[in-house]
Amino acid sequence: FDDPKAREAVSKAIDYDQIMTNLVKDSAVRSKSSTVPENMPGSAEGELQAVPFDLEGAKAALAASKSPEGFTVTLTVDSESTLRVAEATAIQEMLQ
Repeated sequence: FDDPKAREAVSKAIDYDQIMTNLVKDSAVRSKSSTVPENMPGSAEGELQAVPFDLEGAKAALAASKSPEGFTVTLTVDSESTLRVAEATAIQEMLQ
């Protein structure tokens, strides 16, 4: 993922709200792309916005990327976790 436009395409093509609503439910909260929790010094969590699902924006970002025809990526998941497998499957379907 060395191409920012490819990363943008992937992030916009994943419907995180659908994953949260249908799979994760109340067992997690949606991140705003910060690894530093809001209650720790140096956190930018309060200043960030979650990436919205935007399929047309994803297509435009992919078209502007170094791989406008698409690319192959491997998503490794803990197969012992049925939730993680379900999340990975949903992401795989969204990125096709």
